[in-house]
Amino acid sequence: MVKQIFKWFVGGMSVSNIVRKLNQLGVSNPTFYKKEKGINVGNKATNNVWYNKTVNDILKNEVYIGNLVQGKNKKLSYKIKKCYAVPKEEQIRVENTHEAIIDKSTFESAQSMFQKGGHSSSKNNTDLFSGFIVCGDCGRKMSLKTNNHSYGDYRYYRCVTNSKVGLDICTKKPSIRVDALEKAVLNYIQNMAKIAVDLETAIKELNSKANENNGSSSLKRSLKKREDDLAKAEKEKMELFSSLSEGILTKEEYFEHKEFYNQKIEDLKAAIEQTRKDIDSVSAEDIENNEFVEHFKKYGKVDKLTRPMLNELVDSIVIFDRNNIEINFKFQDVFQNTIALLEAREQ
Repeated sequence: MVKQIFKWFVGGMSVSNIVRKLNQLGVSNPTFYKKEKGINVGNKATNNVWYNKTVNDILKNEVYIGNLVQGKNKKLSYKIKKCYAVPKEEQIRVENTHEAIIDKSTFESAQSMFQKGGHSSSKNNTDLFSGFIVCGDCGRKMSLKTNNHSYGDYRYYRCVTNSKVGLDICTKKPSIRVDALEKAVLNYIQNMAKIAVDLETAIKELNSKANENNGSSSLKRSLKKREDDLAKAEKEKMELFSSLSEGILTKEEYFEHKEFYNQKIEDLKAAIEQTRKDIDSVSAEDIENNEFVEHFKKYGKVDKLTRPMLNELVDSIVIFDRNNIEINFKFQDVFQNTIALLEAREQ
């Protein structure tokens, strides 16, 4: 049932709706489940009812992704039994202590959705964009409104921000229909998915061309040359002592030549290290395996917007007016860095 709870939540169902569904289905809550398995739970199992806190605790519990977290609560003192919550950064966390039943991607999506707030507008009507929509004028979150008509329901987002004294602090009060917003965001994701596919193709072609036309090959040849020069310099340095012993070099000449080779060897080692870094920087893995391409390219053929899709790809959607929206997508830094790296390679 834990898997189903995560699936419902990441899929767009609110915690309160999940609680309602679990109670309607008669699913045993964690305490009753333990009791059914013969585990002594004392007087805790008084009724088999799910509450919001129970579902919240499940959705935030790292034990389901294989982590062990200790020290969540601490007593005020040995005399006072009352506990206080310990900050997350001070808790003891050990990863991968046991087999996970929830993958980390799903768990992280759930935590991200908690940060965006509730995401169900009513008992029967899921709010797809809850937590994502921001007013382009005042910067506050916009509210979902519904107008009921004989011909159907009209759903839209509108900024309703007011000051405490009743004066407007949002001058434009932008609004946008949900169906129009859904169409615009879906179209945007589809276009970004095409860009991701094209970007992946460009990366592969450029890497292939670089290998064929002395892109990384020239660096590898340079590395081989410097490694050969280093071996030669180290050998010539070793031969200096023989030249001194045979009287070919004076003592002053010996130390002078030795200092020369020491510096040459040091310079060659530094050049070799830098060349190796340069080779690594133009390897295919640097830009082929990037988050932007991996996350966006799989959505090229989708024809319906979903809550998990939004949570995976979008940070926020800013509404200036019905014809002017700004979509801030995740992995934007990766995208821009990839473009810059491609341009640098082409040059």
